[in-house]
Amino acid sequence: MNLAEPAPQRSLRRAQRYPLRLPVRYRRGGEGRWHTGLTENISDTGVIIRSAEAGVPHSRVTVVIELPSSDLTPGGWLIGEGTVVRTADAAGATPGSTFAVIAAFELARREDVTAMTSH
Repeated sequence: MNLAEPAPQRSLRRAQRYPLRLPVRYRRGGEGRWHTGLTENISDTGVIIRSAEAGVPHSRVTVVIELPSSDLTPGGWLIGEGTVVRTADAAGATPGSTFAVIAAFELARREDVTAMTSH
């Protein structure tokens, strides 16, 4: 990079979100118990989760999202470590709360997820 050139501008746009309702498990740092919920939407930078348990702002969480299988693929899991960045009470008839987690996700094998979440 030429130092005389201006630095590339980082996009201030929000990452594209995909409205996927997928089963999710999560637990806060240091917690042994897994909580369950559904994703509201997913992006490359995080996830919105709806659950009966409220998210705690600024807490660290581990998130495990189950991906659907098809005739061509066996499904899989996304595992991510992140931080709860905002919370809200659920609107409408569904009880619970929603919270946003900024996380980096990676694909995982079923065996790895089973071993992790069985504790």
